[in-house]
Amino acid sequence: MRKTTGELNVPIAAFIFASSGAAISLLQQQLYYAGAGDGSILILVLATFLGTILGGFSSSEARAELMPFHREMPRRMIQCIPVSLADVASLTLRNIAQNKCGSGMFTVIYASLPAFNGILSYFVLNRVLNRWQWLSMGIVVLGLALSAEAEEGELEERFAQKVALGITLGIAGTFFSSMSYICVELVLKSPAAPKEPGTVTASNGVNDLVIALPWLLGYSLPHRHELLYKPVIERGWSPNIIIFLWLCLMLANAAHLSTCYYLLQVTDSVTLTMLQGTY
Repeated sequence: MRKTTGELNVPIAAFIFASSGAAISLLQQQLYYAGAGDGSILILVLATFLGTILGGFSSSEARAELMPFHREMPRRMIQCIPVSLADVASLTLRNIAQNKCGSGMFTVIYASLPAFNGILSYFVLNRVLNRWQWLSMGIVVLGLALSAEAEEGELEERFAQKVALGITLGIAGTFFSSMSYICVELVLKSPAAPKEPGTVTASNGVNDLVIALPWLLGYSLPHRHELLYKPVIERGWSPNIIIFLWLCLMLANAAHLSTCYYLLQVTDSVTLTMLQGTY
């Protein structure tokens, strides 16, 4: 049987999704080490918001579907409000958590995403998972528990409280990340869904930016010197390199999120979060 164009695109989209996700993790870690990862100013989260918008509008089909812009864009933004609220909560909490508990512990926590997604899919989408999916999620949760216990044993007492807060925020961020996947899937597979997943990507990105804009303008901008410029200079990094890494992070997010929404349209959130575990 001859495959459709959409089916032929799935392996390529999955490869781009996984490889760009790995690039995002590496770039974020590098920016943390360079002193540009303070979670309170949302500088890394801003790269995600702008990357989401760029990824959505890079599709000519999505741009066409949002015309006339003054009428279609507000309608799609309203449709994506639940996605955006979960998205902003997830990104903010995860960014702060990684800053507090470290990238190693955070990676272990975020590995529980398939388990959260499987449970939420069961209750929200009435999706019955097969035994292999439940087994995979059980292995992930067991690995999370063992790794967290080992990490806790190596912590100095003075860092324990900070790390404990980071773990709590990381778990909450992972929960909201799972909710975001569920909400996107609901939008993409609803009767009023757009034909092009990039339409949802662009609309959600604009929503995310609008929601975060008051904090970015009211807190991040006034505190940029002590929370961004000063730590970067103290660690001996060039501002030009930081800008270059941040732009690479934005482009990686554009590739990651545009393929993410496409894969959510043609597969499901449980499969996608398990694929996300490959990086």
